[in-house]
Amino acid sequence: MSANGWTRMKEGDLYSLATARRIVKNSDPGVSLFIWGPPGVGKSTMVREVTEELGIGLLDVRAAQLESIDLRGFPVIDPETNLASWKAFMNVLPHPGIHGERGILFLDELNLATLDVQKACYQLINDRRVGDYAMPEGWRIIAAGNELEHAEGAIIEMPHPLKNRFQHITVEAPTSPEQRADMYNWFYRHAIHPSIISFLKFRPDAVFDMSNVHAEHAYPTPRSWHKISIQMNRKEMGLLDDGGRLTDDRLYLQLIAEQNVGKGRAYEFVEYVTTIFSRVPDPVAILERGLKRALEESAMQMPDEGDAGTLFALCTSVVAHLKGMCQDPGVVDNFYDFIFSISHMGEFAMLTVQEAWAIDEVRHAIGRSKSSDNFKRFAKEFVYLVG
Repeated sequence: MSANGWTRMKEGDLYSLATARRIVKNSDPGVSLFIWGPPGVGKSTMVREVTEELGIGLLDVRAAQLESIDLRGFPVIDPETNLASWKAFMNVLPHPGIHGERGILFLDELNLATLDVQKACYQLINDRRVGDYAMPEGWRIIAAGNELEHAEGAIIEMPHPLKNRFQHITVEAPTSPEQRADMYNWFYRHAIHPSIISFLKFRPDAVFDMSNVHAEHAYPTPRSWHKISIQMNRKEMGLLDDGGRLTDDRLYLQLIAEQNVGKGRAYEFVEYVTTIFSRVPDPVAILERGLKRALEESAMQMPDEGDAGTLFALCTSVVAHLKGMCQDPGVVDNFYDFIFSISHMGEFAMLTVQEAWAIDEVRHAIGRSKSSDNFKRFAKEFVYLVG
């Protein structure tokens, strides 16, 4: 940690969503930002979460749906002078009495908007006003859009004078280890099914893949994996039993996956779920009753270091369930026991501790056990991660 509180960045962080979040969160209202990136990587979600974290307003405007008059407003004629003034629409631009004193005006899909709309943004972006309307001082302007290569035939090239009015942030698909770690942390916080997280660790090339977009409508992105998880977690879908374990309805799961990530990746995912993830000892039993007892009750063996797929599945499942169970001190002790049992496995232990520590609820629960011998051993073995 440097003197000003920032950690030194690694090269793999430069184009990550975490870096974009840091810039958006700390940006000055006088500087308008444009976030570039492929579809489905979380640009819009990140902006919304920043406003929630800061406790400020969000006015989400889809620029592609606007006409130029929507930004300029409508004319109001003064009957005495016959002069026109322009009154802004209340749902397009922020007004403190309606939207609050502070917030973000988010112009999403700006480079899908018509040239007339883009030109109407010139004064708004640079001078923070349009005609008679002036942006409230506590409001920032952030826009976003896809690169030309990711939306062929839909992108309208932004005029260079408009581009020059923005500070540009480029977000890449999460392909580096640092970028994927940030994505996995978001997945844990939002209860993405552990079978998806562990599959993407096992097959990281399946996180984002647009190579087959001309042959299929669906393709994998973080957003499409999230949608699969929503369906899996929905009780009415019948893909989970009462204990939260996956049922054997392979064909239905395959159909849901195909509709979101395409046939090839869906087959790989379902194959992983049925041949690898299904062999994982029950993570809830491990956290409730301890690893040794859970293995005895299930008559299952602890996977060894050579079985990477099953270990990814087990470690991911334990972390995913720990978030909702860690208020129980006994669960924290059983988590320690699990970590100590895999501490000789290097990467698997390190990733499990790292991902658990990144979850606020887990970190606070572990902190409450500081007086225990388990914590002292844990802190000593993993000081480089949690110190």
